[in-house]
Amino acid sequence: MNKIIFTFVILFLVATSFPAICADKNPVCVSKSTGAKMKLSEARKIAVENCKEGAIKKTFMCNEITGIWWLDFNPVKKTAGCNPACVVDVNTKQSEINWRCTGILK
Repeated sequence: MNKIIFTFVILFLVATSFPAICADKNPVCVSKSTGAKMKLSEARKIAVENCKEGAIKKTFMCNEITGIWWLDFNPVKKTAGCNPACVVDVNTKQSEINWRCTGILK
């Protein structure tokens, strides 16, 4: 009985760890409209060079519909009600800070 439980536990750990082990460390964002591709490492390099008003965070997402990498951003000067990101266009390789502000600014 203990051997069966031990085997089950080992199989469970391997099965649940597999996606993390195989996860792509450098994902690619593909623009659905043009087919242009950009690796996360390239987007980070562009973001660091152009979004100089703070630091690029580790969190990110790709919007394939717009062909934009969204890299969360920690600005030096904070703005209330804003959660900025450095956005990198896969097609043009241009970037800028998108402040993503909500509410009414006073």
